[in-house]
Amino acid sequence: MGAQTQKTELEQNFESIETHYDACKFLRGLGLKFGFDRFLVASLPELDEKLSDQTVLTNWDPELLQIYDEGLFPQHGTIWPSFHKSAIPISLS
Repeated sequence: MGAQTQKTELEQNFESIETHYDACKFLRGLGLKFGFDRFLVASLPELDEKLSDQTVLTNWDPELLQIYDEGLFPQHGTIWPSFHKSAIPISLS
């Protein structure tokens, strides 16, 4: 018989997600664990599309998404291409 592996708290919390609220709570806690206070899950748009239209789940303030969409964050700057190349968290600080 093989050794049983115990699930980590992270795995248990992930497996218990049933609603958008549960997912938000999980992602918020996970982000805080790694020093991030905001998260965004999106289907990544092309460079000329609005990020807010592609957002699936986020705890960004609506004003922050609006500022991003209005171009006050440079979409063709160093952060935007990183979204398309990486699955790891990206810090704007």
